[in-house]
Amino acid sequence: DPQNAAYFQQLGFLRAREGDLSAAEDSFRQAIRITPQRAAGYRALAKLYLNTGQKTEAARRLSATAVKLEPVADSYFVLSWSNAKSGRMQEALAAIERALRLAPENATYRQLYEAIKEPRPQ
Repeated sequence: DPQNAAYFQQLGFLRAREGDLSAAEDSFRQAIRITPQRAAGYRALAKLYLNTGQKTEAARRLSATAVKLEPVADSYFVLSWSNAKSGRMQEALAAIERALRLAPENATYRQLYEAIKEPRPQ
C-alpha cells in the first residue's frame, strides 16, 4: 500500500538492519511524506542519523519536530540524544528528564540520563 506510512517505516528498519542506509533513509522520508503530521517518521529518520553518526544537526531538527507533533517519551528521548550529540548538554538534560517523567521505568532513557548527568572525563 503506497499510502501506508507504517509499511515504509518498517521497510526503513529492515533496510537499515541490512546496511542499506541510503534506502533506509529514503523509506523513512517516504513515511514522513505520507504522514507529515505524525512523529514516528521523524523519530525514525533522526535515530538512523544518530545511530550512524551522520547528519547530527538534521537529527536535532527532526527530533524537535517529533516533539512538537507528539510530545511523548520517545520523542523527548530522541531530542535529548540529538542535543547531546550536538553538544547541547543543558537541552539534552531537560529533554531526557521530560522523557523519564513520562516513562520512569525505561532503562534506555535512564542510561542516557546518567551519561548526560555524569559525563565521563576525556
